[in-house]
Amino acid sequence: VEGLQFGRFTIWLQSPLMENNATTIMKIIKVNKVEHLEFAVSESTIANPDKFLVDISSFLKTINISQRSVVGKRRGSVGYFMGTQDFDWAPVIIDMFS
Repeated sequence: VEGLQFGRFTIWLQSPLMENNATTIMKIIKVNKVEHLEFAVSESTIANPDKFLVDISSFLKTINISQRSVVGKRRGSVGYFMGTQDFDWAPVIIDMFS
């Protein structure tokens, strides 16, 4: 896929987002000049999901992030996102816009 330019890229992860996945996603976005990303994730084991989102957002025009259901968590569980519980995402989202 190297050398191609994707306008839109969709990722629906069935398994947790891991460091190697995050690295691959970042490479695809950068190399293929992805402008619009739809990203659905249930769990994440990466060390800094906030940094990952800020980093990828710097290459994108739009990003749609969906929290998928997580086994063992009640559907719509309040406060759970990207592998974290009760994390203050507001500053991260503001940073993603800058």
